[in-house]
Amino acid sequence: MGKHFIHYIRRRVVARFPKDPKKWYAELQKAEDGFNKPRFHTTRSADRTAASVEVGDTIWIVSQLFSPWGHLPPGLDARIEVAEIERIQNPRATRFAAGPSSEWFHLTEFY
Repeated sequence: MGKHFIHYIRRRVVARFPKDPKKWYAELQKAEDGFNKPRFHTTRSADRTAASVEVGDTIWIVSQLFSPWGHLPPGLDARIEVAEIERIQNPRATRFAAGPSSEWFHLTEFY
């Protein structure tokens, strides 16, 4: 049985995607990518907790949405079943590929 990890993420809504994204987390995707289930989870960390995650482990994503119009309380966003791990050197990051049982937890109530 794999280990379980929790990662809190501040999600920021932007009105327009920049033409030349410079942020480590900004990445253009195909329109259909990631909507039915997560494809991957990326973190800037390559050591400490991120280095402890192994294939077969589970990462629970708790996130909070911030926008120019207000913000929502934190909530359970996704469960990532780690299928593969990629260590990225520049910029330093770790990408966890999501396995077939990974899932999004959709917001069902509005506050």
